[in-house]
Amino acid sequence: MMAIFGDPTFWTLVAFLLCSVIFGIKGFFLIKAYLENHIVQIESHLEEAQNLSEDAEALFHKRTLESNDLQQTLKKIKATSDEELKFLSEQTSRKVEDLLKRSETRFQKRLKLMEEQSLIKIREGIANLVYEGSLNILKKQQDKKSQHFFIQEGLESLPKDIQRNT
Repeated sequence: MMAIFGDPTFWTLVAFLLCSVIFGIKGFFLIKAYLENHIVQIESHLEEAQNLSEDAEALFHKRTLESNDLQQTLKKIKATSDEELKFLSEQTSRKVEDLLKRSETRFQKRLKLMEEQSLIKIREGIANLVYEGSLNILKKQQDKKSQHFFIQEGLESLPKDIQRNT
């Protein structure tokens, strides 16, 4: 057995194993410390990501509520504008109808006045024709004295007859 302790290969093996154990333990603690630091960083990143996720969800929920409120407000505005449109439409329709009625009434009054004026002109024209025709007939049939009497009487009664007929 002594021969094993005297062999340089044995001592190289022992030195190798001893170095491996020492450096392995030292390396293990270094790797362990590095990995623990890395785990702490990862956990802090995860926690930060979790917080950001919660903030994002809260913000999303808030924006959703705001969007719903905005939609409700838009619906109310649309309903109000529809009601106002209907009211203004009805009001405009009534105004147009009133304007048409007044215009029609004025037109009918003007038409009636024009008819009356036309009838007066026609009656005057007929009266003039009758007067001229009667005058011509009387001139031919009567002598000068009687003609003058009939003309005078016709001229006096003509305005009265015209007023009675109008």
